[in-house]
Amino acid sequence: MTSRQMDKLRIELLHFFARNPYTVDTASGIALRLGRPKEYVRDVLEHLVNLGILRKEGADADALYCYIKPRVGTDEREKRL
Repeated sequence: MTSRQMDKLRIELLHFFARNPYTVDTASGIALRLGRPKEYVRDVLEHLVNLGILRKEGADADALYCYIKPRVGTDEREKRL
């Protein structure tokens, strides 16, 4: 898969989780929903985990991926720093 195709898949996955923020699924399940090869989807999911956009629970084929809701605003302790 080319770099451009990976970028497109990355955007597609970001859109998927933006539209379905409560989804918790395996790489295979997400690949099936998107009609994409699971190997490519797994690679991009791992990249999004490393960026802190998704959380991964478990390992191997049974690993579950879910969206991490961004924090909005700051709490009082952060304002003082």
